[in-house]
Amino acid sequence: MPNCNECGSNVDLAKDSNMGHCATCNNVVEVKPEEKPSEPKKDDNKPKEEVKK
Repeated sequence: MPNCNECGSNVDLAKDSNMGHCATCNNVVEVKPEEKPSEPKKDDNKPKEEVKK
């Protein structure tokens, strides 16, 4: 969970957004997205198979 830039408390994240709110100091915080290590990375550079007609 991200922390507030002002007081260091946990920030409540808005759903599907990179914005959060600190209830302790009433500060709105922009959170940088971080990759989750549990999610596999998508490899879009793989060569696509050709369809033979």
